[in-house]
Amino acid sequence: MGVARERSEQDWSERDPEERERSERDPEERDWSERDPEERESDRAGFGDAESEPAGIGGAGSGTGYATQKVRSEKMKRSRVNEVIRDMEALCRKQGFALPPFADWSPEDWAEAGHEYDEIRDNKLGWDITDYGLERFDEVGFSLFTIRNGNQKMPAKYPKPYAEKLLMLYAGQYAPMHYHVSKMEDIINRGGNDVFITVFNGTKEMEKLDTEVTVHSDGRTYTVPAGTRVRLAPGQSITITPYLFHDFVVPKTGGPVLLGEVSMCNDDENDNFFYERMGRFPKIEEDEPAYHLLCTEYPEAE
Repeated sequence: MGVARERSEQDWSERDPEERERSERDPEERDWSERDPEERESDRAGFGDAESEPAGIGGAGSGTGYATQKVRSEKMKRSRVNEVIRDMEALCRKQGFALPPFADWSPEDWAEAGHEYDEIRDNKLGWDITDYGLERFDEVGFSLFTIRNGNQKMPAKYPKPYAEKLLMLYAGQYAPMHYHVSKMEDIINRGGNDVFITVFNGTKEMEKLDTEVTVHSDGRTYTVPAGTRVRLAPGQSITITPYLFHDFVVPKTGGPVLLGEVSMCNDDENDNFFYERMGRFPKIEEDEPAYHLLCTEYPEAE
């Protein structure tokens, strides 16, 4: 069709010899799978030039963990959660994405909300700010807002077979490698910055395979080597199929990125399988009142 492809998407074998020779001298131009193991471990932290070292996230101790920048661990504070929510609200406004009314509810509003809002409670709709229990949110973290969702545990009451989320990552932030067993999802770049998604085929035993990955992106199907970082510019999307390992990396410059997720039913408690052992929800230190409650904090209706 004569459409030029981004270097991050182009198969290594299709490049001409001169380009490959240049790429061998320039690490940023090379396909992820062509880099030596030490270099790959260093680069997984997210394009940083800060000092980094290989370390198994979450204490897995497998020797295959991701490099992490040397930053001080700090428990997630409520003041930081409040700040992140405000930042995500501002990014949504900037990108012209209006949130549903319950996104603006205060803890006092939730205390008065009756059973007519049980769908929000039961399906964990709303705000979800996580550091994966690693206490390094500015380095490894994700900010999410679940707009709609079904419930596989209560399909008679909540029969929706689909879900929708908004996601935000700050510049330089990383969301860890994982896959889903049940859920298929599309990740859409809604604007603000580029995002890079590293892809590996996975097995039921949580192994990453060194096989070519089939990528489905905006109506186009193509293959890339294992470990390729697929770049999504604003407006672009990728389909994540079950057992496809994927992570999210945002460049250190350019500001935060707003992503959309359209998927099958979402079950964060049972359908997130991380390559390195870690939690899903944070432990929060209460240093100021909550601006908005997180989806795991709603009081039961009276």
